[in-house]
Amino acid sequence: MRARRGKSSKPVLIVVLLCIAALAALLYSPPGRAPIASAAALDLFPAEPEIRVLLRVLKTGESLRIGSKPLAVSAAGSQGTLAPESLLEWNGQQLVMGTAALRLPARIAPEAGTRLELGDGRWPGELEVLQDGAVLRLILRVPFEEYLAGVVQAEMGPTFADAALEAQAIACRSYAANQIATQKSRAWDVDTTQLTQVLRGDRQPGRKVRRAVELTRGLVLTWNGRLLEGVFSAVCGGRTRSSGEAFGGTTVPPLSGRECGHCRAAPFHEWSASRDRTEVATALGCGEILGLGAMTFTQTERLASVVVHCQSGPVDVSGSRMKRALGTAARSTWITLLEMDGTLIRANGRGHGHGVGLCQHGAGHLASRSGWSAADILAYYYPTAELARLYTP
Repeated sequence: MRARRGKSSKPVLIVVLLCIAALAALLYSPPGRAPIASAAALDLFPAEPEIRVLLRVLKTGESLRIGSKPLAVSAAGSQGTLAPESLLEWNGQQLVMGTAALRLPARIAPEAGTRLELGDGRWPGELEVLQDGAVLRLILRVPFEEYLAGVVQAEMGPTFADAALEAQAIACRSYAANQIATQKSRAWDVDTTQLTQVLRGDRQPGRKVRRAVELTRGLVLTWNGRLLEGVFSAVCGGRTRSSGEAFGGTTVPPLSGRECGHCRAAPFHEWSASRDRTEVATALGCGEILGLGAMTFTQTERLASVVVHCQSGPVDVSGSRMKRALGTAARSTWITLLEMDGTLIRANGRGHGHGVGLCQHGAGHLASRSGWSAADILAYYYPTAELARLYTP
């Protein structure tokens, strides 16, 4: 008689392993992973708003290349279509486009389905030209979400994981919406530099970036029912700092700073800089630097001030001013070493940027290496913040 073969234990083993995996997933909760609670609709706007982006200021005698395709122009009540030669020129009294002199204010729009070719970039939306005293302000008026796609492309880019891009999109949208809400007294909301958010006409957003913006469409960060300014920096260096420490003013809990530790592999997590002592002195308006004195530091170890012994006497220099004087190689005010070395002033430091809010490279690591979602990342870097819809899509 053939012995009866026992039943296979593989199905049982698989079930056991699946149960263990499910339990582990349930119990695993990295710091700050609690999802951001979904708040009621903020509905600050009835629909997707338009944002005003300051592209350029033209002084008397300056000109800027404009695309050669026909452009629809409306100026001081008149309308028409022009095929400009190659330049926008401001002579202090008139704006000349090709052979036509335009009355101000003026609006210039590209053909439907095309972008405005201006300077070295191709921009979505329409151009508004306003006179402000002796200068012209060239302001791009563009749909909000289209603007955000360009900003996420410029500020982070498609090399980052999807969840990091989605978190970045929400942070950028929150910042931009706050600018629209608070800058009503001037003719523009944001510019294209790091003073607000970077936007570049030579980098068009790709599918991956557009998908991140679309998946988060209308979502912003709030705290206590109000818009939260979604500030961020490239590399925090190991700890984010409070908004009050960096910018002054009152600090709200989501921007109070926290330990990071997820950007250790990032460029400029640690950096060194050196600059000729005479160049630093010139930048500080110091005449000649004879030595460096006592340094003070903030709660998060950023340089608050340093005494610089100038030829005319000691000067108390702020950390941000010293950073600027050291040149572009100095990436932040988290300066761990500052010394004179012969004809040079040397500095070692950590991080890239002001260090408040989202750490971009930390977010990238959490998304790609730890599998965190955008909600996880935002809850980590903006603790106690909530998500809300800025407008009804």
